[in-house]
Amino acid sequence: MTRTAVLTSKENFAWTSMQEILPQLEADWLGSGHPDSHRVSSLDIDRATWPEILGTVLNADNVVLTCFNVRMATVARELRARFGIEARYFVHLHNQATIACWPFHQWELAGVLREDDVFLSSCTRDANTFTHSFLNARVEVVPFTLPGPVAAEKHFARGGDHDFVFVGRLSVQKNLHTLLHAFRAFLNANAGYGGRLVLIGGEDGLGSPNMGEPSSGYGQLLRDLAERLAIQTRVEFTGFREREGLHTELARRPHVFISPSLHSDENFGMAAFRSLCLGFPAVLTDWGGHADFSGHFAGQVYTVPVYGTDSGPWLDPTELAASMTAAINADYEFAGIPDYYRSGTVRAKLHELAREPVRPARPLQATALAQQVLAQRRVHLEESKNPCKIFTCYRDPSARPFFQSYGMRAPTAGLMAGLTTDVGGQTIGDPSQRH
Repeated sequence: MTRTAVLTSKENFAWTSMQEILPQLEADWLGSGHPDSHRVSSLDIDRATWPEILGTVLNADNVVLTCFNVRMATVARELRARFGIEARYFVHLHNQATIACWPFHQWELAGVLREDDVFLSSCTRDANTFTHSFLNARVEVVPFTLPGPVAAEKHFARGGDHDFVFVGRLSVQKNLHTLLHAFRAFLNANAGYGGRLVLIGGEDGLGSPNMGEPSSGYGQLLRDLAERLAIQTRVEFTGFREREGLHTELARRPHVFISPSLHSDENFGMAAFRSLCLGFPAVLTDWGGHADFSGHFAGQVYTVPVYGTDSGPWLDPTELAASMTAAINADYEFAGIPDYYRSGTVRAKLHELAREPVRPARPLQATALAQQVLAQRRVHLEESKNPCKIFTCYRDPSARPFFQSYGMRAPTAGLMAGLTTDVGGQTIGDPSQRH
């Protein structure tokens, strides 16, 4: 009998997406149990005492860290360093891979991690990116899934005035200014289109924390840009919407989901996933977790390449507009949620991983690149007192390997040179323009 202890926390619920991801992770781990081979228990560590924690993990073969926060790092560190617990760790990475796992080092979790521990990424690109953090670390791809019944088959017909819908934070990282330029180009090429671009979400003001770049007034900037492009009557800003009502509304009306995100933590995309599971098409950057969707939702996903420039990742709005045209003219049969993303498949994978024998292994060692990033962060922290800044800017050479593993590619011949496509009087060809 294999025993697995799942440690959970609600502290990370500050991120809206985590409010559905973390409970489902716990449910899938519990669902991976089997009365004859795998016994699974879970514990919320937020208020648990040490006797309660030890009682849960004492005889465990595996300990699952469903998220990362200071409390979770402290518990995981002390279990090994202080109490000598030898169970193998399963560590859900979430946003760690693209930041060289610096919080693992900051809160001393890295010092107790071993080569036999298993790190779980939600997508292939994130798993590739994680290899920049540790030498000889094992990483497995286990996607997120959704609770409830599987969506039925349906037909999506071309030619409708279906709205383009973005759901998420109004953030510079989400690259929504490029989306507005692309929508202007799309309207120019599709004069008979009668739908809208609907942006659902509130402004977060986070800017680009990894680069130490602040942001303010981005929502107003987007509204001003829509006016300059003369598309303000075709763009709707709804503000933040409560999840349940939003899910019900989007399930009832056909739409094309769209995300031009260049966010370094786009390791899955729950809003895009939910829309795809409803049978609707999506236009997504070929970036992070979006790339896996295109491989599993046949005929539904239109990806737009992300190019590397001296100023970091860049999206060509004319290519984005072309993908929007293709998506609005889509005509396909939705066959239901792919088996890869179904809860039963995920639980079977977790069961298989948990049942593997635990073998003694050496401590994990950081890669040379990770050590460089950690050293840079200490300098940035001393100079700017910004605890999140790890790269000098988007031009920082140490950021490039992370961007490349996430999907950034070399531009095609001639793409960057002299690109001055004009939409609504705005030149959009300069990749160094950041809003």
